[in-house]
Amino acid sequence: MSSGIPGISWSPNVLRRPHHFLRRDYKRQATIKEMLLASIRGIQRRYGSRKSWGIQEKLALTSAWLNQNSVMVVRFEDLIGPQGGGDQARHKETIIRMGQHMGFSISPEEASQIASRFFGKGATFRKGKIGEWRNHFDEETKEVFKQLAGTHLIDLEYERDLNW
Repeated sequence: MSSGIPGISWSPNVLRRPHHFLRRDYKRQATIKEMLLASIRGIQRRYGSRKSWGIQEKLALTSAWLNQNSVMVVRFEDLIGPQGGGDQARHKETIIRMGQHMGFSISPEEASQIASRFFGKGATFRKGKIGEWRNHFDEETKEVFKQLAGTHLIDLEYERDLNW
């Protein structure tokens, strides 16, 4: 499973942004775990309509893209590089493949330069470590995630079954 699980990086990002439409909702949560569960489940408005989608809806929307020729699937683990627990060769190869997908030729040297500037950039980037989710998910959080999105993890080949 990727470390890009909603809530782990997302919640602190929302809290840092004073005008984010979900900031009040996240501030109402008493603990980081409750913020994480709100990210996984989604947030409802008082009168029942959905204010933000949960992981199940988000994955369902994007899973249709996986088999499209015009879409290149890039996993966090492919792109993070050694600073985040990934592999340098895989990191560079992914950058080269991304360039090819967009019609650019990127040499191994250029890929190395890009890779050296890559880590730590972006508004939602927190730690950038593969498997960081394990430090935040307890048994309840895992079960909620499995119920809502466990089959997606299998389809995405992050897990073989629901016994994780």
